[in-house]
Amino acid sequence: MKNLILLFAAIILSYTGAAQSLNLPYYTGFDTQTEKEGWVEYRTGFQSTFSWSMFNAISHDYNVGGNANDTVIDWMVSPALNVLNNSSVSFKISSYGFSTPAVDNCEVYYGTGSQDPSIGNFTLIANISDMQPQNQWLDTSVSIPNASAEGYIAFRYKTIGAKWMSYSIDSVTIESPVGLEIVASNMNQIEVFPNPVSIFTTLYFDTELKNGSINIIDINGKVVSSANDVYGISYQLDVSALSKGNYFLKIEENEKTYSTTRMLKLE
Repeated sequence: MKNLILLFAAIILSYTGAAQSLNLPYYTGFDTQTEKEGWVEYRTGFQSTFSWSMFNAISHDYNVGGNANDTVIDWMVSPALNVLNNSSVSFKISSYGFSTPAVDNCEVYYGTGSQDPSIGNFTLIANISDMQPQNQWLDTSVSIPNASAEGYIAFRYKTIGAKWMSYSIDSVTIESPVGLEIVASNMNQIEVFPNPVSIFTTLYFDTELKNGSINIIDINGKVVSSANDVYGISYQLDVSALSKGNYFLKIEENEKTYSTTRMLKLE
């Protein structure tokens, strides 16, 4: 009887402790505790003084003072995500340094099975080691090759010795346009001003909307505010009832999605 009770308790703890995968779209700028939640560093090589830091971005400095035999391998892995077909991850990256980077100084991986790279199945999806020019934020987008109800995006920093290359990554967005027709020509031509915003902001469209709709979506994929029957080339949004943070703007017309990646920041 005692063994049955212990077994039942273990099952309950296992069930309640399991993290639920987050639905897309997902965004983090690593600015608040909420945006940092779920991201975990795993150190699978030589553990130097410098590892991933998380302050308004994730950053990794080089192995200062390392010798030729020091192989640093540090991972920064996302929370579990419900990654659908045709998904992609976009982000900003800035790098700097003066020594030739190793082939795999900084890479992007997609994993399943476990958040821990030493246990899960992680596949390389992009090498971002030599992005040019240095010392400025570059917009980057990478396709995710497969789908999983529980998947992870990981950034891996690896260096051997003291090669001086440092990386910063910010504004990580993971989205999937499944079931939606994306009007790509308008994707980057929806302006938002002011942004950041506290009470009112105005959206400007390069094409006149006729019976369009606007949804404001939080970083967990939940629609928190909507506006329907939108006409014209601009629209004023009242966001005074929303909490501070980052949101997606989703603009649709006649079942076509004009944008799911424009960000709205509330301060």
